[in-house]
Amino acid sequence: MPPLRDSRYLPAGVMQTDYDELVLPIREPFRFEARSDNCLHQVVTGDTLETLAELFLSNAQRSWIIADFQPESILDTTEELAVGTYLIIPSIEYVNAKILGSVEGAAAEL
Repeated sequence: MPPLRDSRYLPAGVMQTDYDELVLPIREPFRFEARSDNCLHQVVTGDTLETLAELFLSNAQRSWIIADFQPESILDTTEELAVGTYLIIPSIEYVNAKILGSVEGAAAEL
């Protein structure tokens, strides 16, 4: 089964082993890009990557985009966010054009 449309693994594709098993390859995360339309968000009590993705990117399943987009990527997306720290959120326009655009292109190739 291929990765879902909003999956962080979609651009990486799916590999087939010599034993006909489908596996996900190691994926290269999207990287931080300094842009004038980025939003700087200070974490408050109750914030999670999912709630911030819903708020800023209109979909909680896109929390991986926020995790990847940090100058130092957040590797464990289940870890609680430290109150008072800052996260850089890419604009929805950038996400749709640059990140999800490449995801949709990868989906078309599957």
